[in-house]
Amino acid sequence: NDGSGAIDVSNLDPSFLPGNVPLVVEVFGFPTSFGVLATRIEADDDLTASTLGIIGVDDDEVEVTGFVDDVADDGSSIRINDAVFLIDTATEIDDDLTIDISLIDRFVEVEADIDAMGNFVAVEIDDAGLSSLDDEDDNVEIEIEGTLNSVDLSSDPNTIVINGETIPVDDASGLVDLVGQRVEVSGIIGVINGNGVLILDEVVLAAIASLQVQDRITSIDLGAGTFTTRLGIVIEPTIFSRNELDEDGGDRLTPEEFLSSLRVGDFVEALALIDENALPFWIRIEADQDEDDQECILSGPIGVGSIADPNFEIFDVTIDTTGLPDSAFAGEDDFATGRSQFFSLVEAGDFVEVESGEDGLGCTAGLLMTAADGEVSIEEDDGLFGNDDDGDDDPISGLELSGAIEAIDTEANTLVVSGETVFIFGSTLIDAEIVEAARGTEIDGDVFRFSELDETLDELFSIGDVVEVDAARTGRAFEISLDDDDDDDDGENDGGEDGDGGGDDG
Repeated sequence: NDGSGAIDVSNLDPSFLPGNVPLVVEVFGFPTSFGVLATRIEADDDLTASTLGIIGVDDDEVEVTGFVDDVADDGSSIRINDAVFLIDTATEIDDDLTIDISLIDRFVEVEADIDAMGNFVAVEIDDAGLSSLDDEDDNVEIEIEGTLNSVDLSSDPNTIVINGETIPVDDASGLVDLVGQRVEVSGIIGVINGNGVLILDEVVLAAIASLQVQDRITSIDLGAGTFTTRLGIVIEPTIFSRNELDEDGGDRLTPEEFLSSLRVGDFVEALALIDENALPFWIRIEADQDEDDQECILSGPIGVGSIADPNFEIFDVTIDTTGLPDSAFAGEDDFATGRSQFFSLVEAGDFVEVESGEDGLGCTAGLLMTAADGEVSIEEDDGLFGNDDDGDDDPISGLELSGAIEAIDTEANTLVVSGETVFIFGSTLIDAEIVEAARGTEIDGDVFRFSELDETLDELFSIGDVVEVDAARTGRAFEISLDDDDDDDDGENDGGEDGDGGGDDG
């Protein structure tokens, strides 16, 4: 779901489908405290809504793999996220599992039928974690992808945590420097001292970050197989990159064909992934020899230790915003932030897009000067899930504030709640109750983006209103709602908790 509108998750609504027949889908993702963050959605071509979960029919069950959140006191049901599975005498239960409170937080796979009342009735419940292995499962090959949360070398065996799931590893010493990064781990499960342990075969970093460049070529080195742009960025076409030249120049050129066709002054757009050594791996390069634009554009993560108004760095290119007006600084969804709010919000690793002035005079080696007509904006993400430095800008991890509003700033679009300043962006979700109270009438809908509303902050809120705010640790607000339990609220910040982790097994 790239936001282009060509393919959108709303197209899965049955009203958009032939005959209004719902699709049966398979969703892959990571459990979080907010629900499942989907990474891929596929249609199941073998099943339809009318053939899903029929009692007595094999291979048509509803299937869910995830962490058990609750177990009924009498063992009659379990809950995974918001899905409740009834358990009866016919339910097959893994020998390693007991349907009591010991099952909470266990990673399980449930297959279920659907009864006449629409309830999920568990047909089979299996342990989906590593604890299910025994001697007969020796040499099971597995692949796991996700964010490496921690590494513990003091335990025997060593343990690593990927997306919140603890995995025993024979030797995790090589993973210590990768904590916080998105990794792909593969290996063989062996039984050591009676326990299933992952014997690592390969560990690679998934895409750490992306780098996007729009600039003009200043030199071409056919011997080295590279060319350099005005910003001093060296770009190397390879057999793995998609190399395109104009509309009719070819879109599947070899590196040699592409480089031999380039000319100094050509305008290029290039996209790269940054590897663990901070080197770019170029995956798409387009050259336009008829482009008249002179500006340069650079998009990428802000470098560590480089933020000091008016400057910061992206891929060793210093961004100088001297002279850039407040109106040219933007947050997510192009919501104006102003200079001071921009520099108070951004952190190392945040993905930012920078445009020079239209004349391109600010595009020099190692330096991009935005000039008065340039732009700087915080992007929601770089299109590559899991690339935040520490998850602070992701709703999976952040602050949960509950208390009375102490101050409202309509110019900076900020609220002070429980002593914390939160920043409101166009993407911030405002609960419908707040909008209804401001307008004095009932409205359709549950939540609204702030950018969709005509009201300003002081029209939506008043000093003393008791609210709940989900926000990043940087203060960026994701959602604001009224606190229905304000009678018991003491105005203190509960600090929030990091979301639960967990991932699919590749």
